Amino acid sequence: MSSGNEPLDIKAELTQAGAILEGHMVLTTGLHSPGYICFDSVYPEVDLMMRIARALVEPFRDEHFDVVAAPGVGGIALAIYAGVAANSLVPYPVKPVWADKHGREFSLGRMGFQGYVSGSRVLVVEDVITSGDSVKRVLNKVEEAGGTVVGVSAVCDRNDGRPGSNVPRASQLAVPRFEAMAKFDIPAVPAWDCELCILEQAIATDLGHGAQFEEDNPNYKGGYISLLS
Repeated sequence: MSSGNEPLDIKAELTQAGAILEGHMVLTTGLHSPGYICFDSVYPEVDLMMRIARALVEPFRDEHFDVVAAPGVGGIALAIYAGVAANSLVPYPVKPVWADKHGREFSLGRMGFQGYVSGSRVLVVEDVITSGDSVKRVLNKVEEAGGTVVGVSAVCDRNDGRPGSNVPRASQLAVPRFEAMAKFDIPAVPAWDCELCILEQAIATDLGHGAQFEEDNPNYKGGYISLLS
């Protein structure tokens, strides 16, 4: 792991932390992929996460945002790290909030969160953005609560090769500005077009929607495995 004074090579840091996984994965979108980026092993590394969080918010320091928001559940830690980093960069308080997930929807329903967002300039942060659906839902909740979105900042911008995936992210998300620390080109395809399924390679059930796929397809010939335990 690099020291705090060296430039941050996010791909190298994530690889060293074991966050970039290979195998047969089912993403939250339902698409199948040979790769997965999992921040579970990164969030406990406080020094690294503080460097990531600072790099995440620093490009927006002149946008005068006073709230950092993220999609839960995974984004809760990121929102807090980003909020701490932002408070070290600007001379005014920045509040970290997150949108809790309820099924496929999100809510800023925790005590005080809507009040923090209302009338504020909000930076939305995400660890890995692929389809952008979760971020879009958070953006909608911020706007419904009366906040003004200054932009979206992501650690990893994952291009899965689907039609439209090469459209600039700011346009996809309808935000003034989008920044990402690193871009990853990792393909993702429907199950019916998945070479790993054709080869009957076991599917990881402890990442993404692998467990849901197993529940829906218990007789898949490739079987199922756990990658994280």
